[in-house]
Amino acid sequence: MKKISPRNKLFFLTLIFFTFNAKAALGDQKKIKIMSYNILCENCPLYEKQVAHWHIRRNLIYSIIEEKDPDIIGLQEIKGSQYKDIFSHFKPEYEIVEAEADKDFYNLILYKKRRFTKDETNSGSELFPKSNRNGAAIKNQMWVTLIDNDDENKNKFTFVNTHFCHIDPDIRLISAKKVMEKHESRTNPTIIVGDLNSKPNSHPIKEITDKTRFTNLQCETTNSCSSSHVSLSSTHIKSSELKIDWLLGDNTIIRSSPYIAGDSQSGYESSFLIPTNDRILSLKNAYKTYPSDHFAIGVDVILPD
Repeated sequence: MKKISPRNKLFFLTLIFFTFNAKAALGDQKKIKIMSYNILCENCPLYEKQVAHWHIRRNLIYSIIEEKDPDIIGLQEIKGSQYKDIFSHFKPEYEIVEAEADKDFYNLILYKKRRFTKDETNSGSELFPKSNRNGAAIKNQMWVTLIDNDDENKNKFTFVNTHFCHIDPDIRLISAKKVMEKHESRTNPTIIVGDLNSKPNSHPIKEITDKTRFTNLQCETTNSCSSSHVSLSSTHIKSSELKIDWLLGDNTIIRSSPYIAGDSQSGYESSFLIPTNDRILSLKNAYKTYPSDHFAIGVDVILPD
């Protein structure tokens, strides 16, 4: 057998090194960082003063989003001056899509202007039925279909942001069915995020994930989220396993690096970990408030070629 000369060996090693790094760089380029965050409306009940008024906590919200630097964000429960503040703060970098639900109540989708172009023919919103129960508000789903300009094939995908009723389980199930009616038959990759007010194994989650093309992007399985992720913070300090916020995607999407984000300034962050009560309370003690009654959740995804 002919031996490889040191020069040729060096050439082959160099070629392997650059090939590996080129593939890694391509993978990083194709990753899309997504986030979902219920930021708590500005005039919602303050939960025994655990969550302060919007003008006190808004910079904490901004810092959480900016630290994670998502490419696309689904925000829920925006009211009043929150919309104007978010618009003015994030507009330089993000395009902002709104869907009005009830008076001044909004869900928003923010996507990076540099990276994506909106497909105007395949975007929209839909109101869900309103519950007759006291305290119920109209919720909705909104969606944008985006062209990824960083992808050489300019592939399209659809991003859905939604918020289900927190009071009425029957309306939640109807809302889940509405989401499936609208998006189950899509041929392009589809991501669904939002505050579904639904625990693992609940009927709305099963409606979306059982016998459909959609799966859980945040946890290994839908059921594992019940013991490995939390999405509520201040109002449920004693229920650290409660999960009602979701990142769902069709089975063509590859996921990586899921996280739960609290307040970046306090160093609070968790990935595949349950935030302990001590850590939640230390956040409260450090800043005298929580950014929201929910944690931000996110994941990096790679779309199919």
